Amino acid sequence: MPETARGADPPPLVLLAHGSPDPRHAEGVERLARQVGSQLRGVPVSVAYLQHNRPTLAEAVAQFGAAGGPSPVRVLPLLLTAGGHLADDVPTAVAGAEAAVPGIVVEPLAPMPAERLAPAVLAAVGRASGTAPGALDEATLRIVLVTAGSERAGAMAPFDALATAVAAGGAAVSVANGPRSDVDRAVAEVSRSKGGDGFAVPVMYAQGKLPDIAVDRAASHGFVATDVVGALASCAYALASWVEEQPINPSRKALGAAPAGPS
Repeated sequence: MPETARGADPPPLVLLAHGSPDPRHAEGVERLARQVGSQLRGVPVSVAYLQHNRPTLAEAVAQFGAAGGPSPVRVLPLLLTAGGHLADDVPTAVAGAEAAVPGIVVEPLAPMPAERLAPAVLAAVGRASGTAPGALDEATLRIVLVTAGSERAGAMAPFDALATAVAAGGAAVSVANGPRSDVDRAVAEVSRSKGGDGFAVPVMYAQGKLPDIAVDRAASHGFVATDVVGALASCAYALASWVEEQPINPSRKALGAAPAGPS
């Protein structure tokens, strides 16, 4: 972890997820939080949601109420696009949490760049194909990265960086902007260059309705749908590593940083 004051405990961490009416979403986020916590030894890790689920961010940080002075809590948004949730909803949630819990100082971290999920994408493909880690013949693969999608200008740029990272080993990789019709275009794109095994990887932190749609769409093209990347241990490792790299007391400008590459 980054250095804190001598003798001070590292600040707790809240993973702030989107939320979903599908109970599998919260189950997946909570599982991911436990895995991140096992990597960040000594750091309390909990979860909060922007919508649909509880606790809210204010409810989550209340458990760390200040005693004897300002109490910092770090918040990592589990968001992969530089869209409206990051630009609008997260700052609102942070301000609301500080207003609701006297003495709490919420320190928002920039979301982890999507390209750091490249090992998790390949691990998901390996699991789906029954291939041992490190034994994938990446040059034979067709991979479609299925995202939740966004119409906001520039919001999909992080996934282009992820596609480049995944393709470094020779795989044909394309990004689907959403789990529906754009999957058809992405499948056609990767199929123009080669005819190897096809996989659709939901680049999402937890299971839910959108990954289900992606599974059905991929199957219609003969592509195998993998687990969501958030279900892979390498995702938790990447998130923990990102948190460890961030300075304590980051600028509030971190929230405005597009998650398109290492800062």
